[in-house]
Amino acid sequence: DRFTTSSNPDITPPDTRITRKEPDRAKLNVNTIKVWFDSTEPGSTFQCKLGNQANWSSCSSGQEFSIAGLGDGVYRFFVRALDAVGNADPDPAWWEFEIDRTPTASPQNLSVRSGDGVALLSWDAPGDSDLAGFQIYASFQQGFDYRTCNCRVAQVGKDSRSFLLQNLENGRVSYIRVTALDEAGNESGSTFEETATPDEVSVWVSDFPKSGLDV
Repeated sequence: DRFTTSSNPDITPPDTRITRKEPDRAKLNVNTIKVWFDSTEPGSTFQCKLGNQANWSSCSSGQEFSIAGLGDGVYRFFVRALDAVGNADPDPAWWEFEIDRTPTASPQNLSVRSGDGVALLSWDAPGDSDLAGFQIYASFQQGFDYRTCNCRVAQVGKDSRSFLLQNLENGRVSYIRVTALDEAGNESGSTFEETATPDEVSVWVSDFPKSGLDV
């Protein structure tokens, strides 16, 4: 006697989920990204592609992907799971992000008012829509390079237009610069360098902020 067996073929594809991504923000200025993902079917393999690339390629969860060659713009990273018999997820998971490597314009019109052990900084903000905040630098060296000085004293929010430096040494000159940050983390050029020379003549103005940072 001859026996035959039959079974229903597996035609159900797995679902794919992106579970983590680094950096986890909408705007990026980095050269690599990492993406973690999984599937509803254990033992699935994965394929990924970036943007409008024609071909899928094998990938694994937690893998690092280069985006160094991509210019400013909006992109999508796609990943799909394949089960043991080759059924591919027809609706891949995706992550949309914007590459932005162009910094905002620099802050302008930095002004410094010195008092007894303090200096009040104020500046005008650039008009960029993706402004995220400001970085404040103070050094005892004239003409310092804010990019290499390791002298950042504060980072403040995008709505800030002033900052109070406290516990300064009276009679000693500090050199001040302010830069702007955008949502992707790009840093602008700095303001022109200004000086603070605190003295024992106490100065108080109504627009002093309620908080500051020692230097």
